[in-house]
Amino acid sequence: MARIKPEDVPGMLSSLPEDVRLLLSGHIHAPWHVSAGGREAVNAGAVGMVEDNIGGGRVPFLILELEDAAFSWEICSTRYDVAALWQIFRESGAAEAAPEMTRCVYDVMRRGTDCLMLRFTWFSAALAREKGLPEGSREAWALADRQWQWPEDMDSRKYWRL
Repeated sequence: MARIKPEDVPGMLSSLPEDVRLLLSGHIHAPWHVSAGGREAVNAGAVGMVEDNIGGGRVPFLILELEDAAFSWEICSTRYDVAALWQIFRESGAAEAAPEMTRCVYDVMRRGTDCLMLRFTWFSAALAREKGLPEGSREAWALADRQWQWPEDMDSRKYWRL
């Protein structure tokens, strides 16, 4: 699983066609802005799962203003109710159907850190490949859940019983 980091962006910008001056990105969970070679790249983050160590249920978005050949932008955010999301996970059956994944997603949304979501997902995928299991399968997630060093001395099922 590759992850684009700000230090990777200047090389990406230099490979774009000459007339491209602005690259907008999304879904990369940590917001960033990079200028290089007279070009700019901006990533607002990912809806709900912003890995900026602030947390608290924020939805980032980008306001882009274009006028003739000039542009300006601003990364903004608004809040949502993380506790209500946790309740939706439980009521919809997601917490029971995929307890490991929903716990990780909820934790990223609550705390604003990738310590669980991405690291656990990468760990689970690597473990699945090592054991010859389909990535994302219930068996792979359960195996990863048993081997992962969960914070707060709990596994994903205990988490959902809180």
